[in-house]
Amino acid sequence: MEALKSKKIWNRKNKRRLFIVLMLAYPVFHFLFFWVFVNINTIVMTFQTWKESTDFEDLGSSYYAFAGLLNYRVLFYSIAHDAKTREMIVNSLSYVVLNICIILPLSLVAAYVLFKKIPLSGFYRVMFFLPSIIPLAALVVCFKSMLDSQQGSLILLMKALGIPDPGFLSTTKMLQVTIWLFMIWSGMGYNIILFSSAMARMPMEVLESGKLEGVSSPRELVQIVVPLIWPNITTMVLLGLMSTFTVAMQPMMISGNVNNTIGLYIYSNSLGSNAGLISAATLGLVCTIVAAPVVLVIRWLMERCFKDVTF
Repeated sequence: MEALKSKKIWNRKNKRRLFIVLMLAYPVFHFLFFWVFVNINTIVMTFQTWKESTDFEDLGSSYYAFAGLLNYRVLFYSIAHDAKTREMIVNSLSYVVLNICIILPLSLVAAYVLFKKIPLSGFYRVMFFLPSIIPLAALVVCFKSMLDSQQGSLILLMKALGIPDPGFLSTTKMLQVTIWLFMIWSGMGYNIILFSSAMARMPMEVLESGKLEGVSSPRELVQIVVPLIWPNITTMVLLGLMSTFTVAMQPMMISGNVNNTIGLYIYSNSLGSNAGLISAATLGLVCTIVAAPVVLVIRWLMERCFKDVTF
């Protein structure tokens, strides 16, 4: 009788349910703890301040205290009156322009040229993608060594061609230019791989019919290829918008905290004092509130540029 009950409990249906529960337990816990709890705690933190205890018995101890909208007032006052804060925001927004207006078009053209099966296209594809798989620290060291004013390979080449050394690593402005060049150099490979994969899925009949009609390569790229891979372009534009908040390690490794960004500010302050953690949380929440509707509107507009094509 006991064997029959055990067999009934551990039938195939119950085993399947147990398997599903065990498989979902970790991702559900990960979502609840590292997303729901962390984000709720971050929101609560923006309404708090870090205070030193004034009680004689607890002298020297510190605690979180309710501060209302104080952190938000401090942040908006800093944006309105602090030049370094405004410079940080401008630096962060410059990466959106860089990604969408420079890196994305260059990547699209490069992917199209490689798609046309030029000689050594496979080698060029690997060379473009190589910076994307090398650790960032090693990549920065390699890039800065090329721009060294004494022994940098690029500087020596420029001097051989009669081009003066602009001093890429000498001033704050040139350091910002250096960071932009590094972003272009290291950021194109990932985009090229995504665009190349999308182009490889395009129906060849459409391209062949264009050739029969005498469509030139630039026209083919603009009027045929771009509409067919428009969902991929939309995704890359949205990722480019997110670079406002995600670019942090590149400026830190190239210029330290000189060319600050929103991402670098949040990272640096989250590693410091509790007061710095509160200001980082406040800035992060404000950026989320501002960025979320902007991203959704831009996505809505881009999805209406071309009809969705399935192939």
